[in-house]
Amino acid sequence: SQRETEAHQAKLQHLCRICGASLKTDPYKKCHPVHGPVDEETQALLRKKEKRATSWPDLLAKVFKIDVRGDIDTTHPTHFCHNCWKVIQRKVSNAPHEAHLLEKDPVEWHPHSTSCDVCVTSFRGVKRKKPMLNSQLSKKFRIIAGHTRKIRCVRKIKQLNNKSLMK
Repeated sequence: SQRETEAHQAKLQHLCRICGASLKTDPYKKCHPVHGPVDEETQALLRKKEKRATSWPDLLAKVFKIDVRGDIDTTHPTHFCHNCWKVIQRKVSNAPHEAHLLEKDPVEWHPHSTSCDVCVTSFRGVKRKKPMLNSQLSKKFRIIAGHTRKIRCVRKIKQLNNKSLMK
C-alpha cells in the first residue's frame, strides 16, 4: 500500500547506501549524499592525487563498484555513513592499510515487500536479556545456595571458636 511504501522510504533515509548501517547510530553524526558533487575535503584530496572523479557517483563506482546513477528513491537510501566516507578517503589517498577497506560487500537493496528486511528489522528495539530456562535457573540457584551454605558453615565455626576462646 501507499502508506507502507512511504514508511519504507522514510526508514531508508536512516540507512547507509553502502554498508546498510543506521545513520542514527553513527558516532560521527555525519552523512553524505550519494548523488551530487564531492565535499571540499575529498575534492582537495582528489586534486592532490590527480584523480579525475568530481562527483559521488563516480567515486562510489570506483571504490565500491556500485552504480548509484540508476538508484530508485523507493528502493535505495540516498546517503552514506561517515565510516564509508573514511573508506573512500583511504582508498583515494592510497593508504597502506587498504586491506580492511570494507569487511562486508556493499548491501544489495531490494524493492519493498511483505518480508522486507528494512521494515522487519527497523522496529526491533534494544536487545533484552532472555529469560533463563528452568534447568539453567535451578542450576544457578543450586550454586548460590551451595555458596551461602559454605559461608554459613564457616561463620558457625568462627563463632564456636570465639565462644571457646571466651571461656
